[in-house]
Amino acid sequence: MRRVHLPALLLAALGASCTHPAADHVDITWLSIANMHFAVGNQQVLADGYITRLPAELFHGGGGGFASTRQAMRPDEAAVREVFEALGGADAVK
Repeated sequence: MRRVHLPALLLAALGASCTHPAADHVDITWLSIANMHFAVGNQQVLADGYITRLPAELFHGGGGGFASTRQAMRPDEAAVREVFEALGGADAVK
């Protein structure tokens, strides 16, 4: 994990409340592809929390073949729960 120092305005944009003392850093963790986890003081932000991977054969149409899906899909609840718990569960993620 790499500690990055960001201006207070950016910290506020990432979720740090203006009514609390500003955090002096953001811990950024790369989870996968575009998934990023930011710990801003005592608050956590999960950006692009795409956990469930859909199979390629589910898609069809459009220029790249991804315009539509053939059927509705449900999230991979076990994978979402695993990530949620790894981030600290209900006490940490609001």
